[in-house]
Amino acid sequence: VAQNYLRRALALQPAWHEMARAVPVLAPYLLLAARVGELVQRGFGPYSSKRFRHADETERVIDVARLVDVPVQAVNTYVSIGFADWAWLEAERPRFEVLLASSADAEASGRIVANTVFHLMAAARYPAPGLTLPGAVEALGLAGISTRLPHAYFTVPKLWAVHLPLDLGPPVITLTQIVPIADGELALLQRVGVAEFEQRLAAARLDVADLERRPLLGAAG
Repeated sequence: VAQNYLRRALALQPAWHEMARAVPVLAPYLLLAARVGELVQRGFGPYSSKRFRHADETERVIDVARLVDVPVQAVNTYVSIGFADWAWLEAERPRFEVLLASSADAEASGRIVANTVFHLMAAARYPAPGLTLPGAVEALGLAGISTRLPHAYFTVPKLWAVHLPLDLGPPVITLTQIVPIADGELALLQRVGVAEFEQRLAAARLDVADLERRPLLGAAG
């Protein structure tokens, strides 16, 4: 309720934004994370969330929402809430939240999303489709997953029937999907390029939500 009243007031008097930011009790309502939470619920449905804290910089946190049986039964969606507050040097660039489809353990899946966001922040890497973060999943030391699918690949989130961007802003808020990939898949991507790699993923009908899957057939060859 307080957030709605604040928004209405600021819509009438945009010049009050900076004054509101300086008021500790009002500042949290101005973060994009609050807006993202509403957008996620509107686009995907009710969710539970968990807060993850950076291992070394404990003041840095990210919330990860969990949506059960989304986009399909037995697959859950994990989406960061708060990464959109990370501002890029190019002010006009859209802000992102990170999605993961997973049928694996909830704790592991949430950690993959949170750790990926922390990696993006630390490296100042813009998560446009086609970006890879080698070793991002491996660094977590998750039994099985970190060895089998150690790298993070970003792609357009086609699994979800959600209209993008989530918000036209300003700033624009949109989504990017993380797909954990194997060593051979990373080598294939580097060899053939993003377009061909995406075509092979589609042709193989790879279940990217299965974090226990076998690597893409022919990835090592």
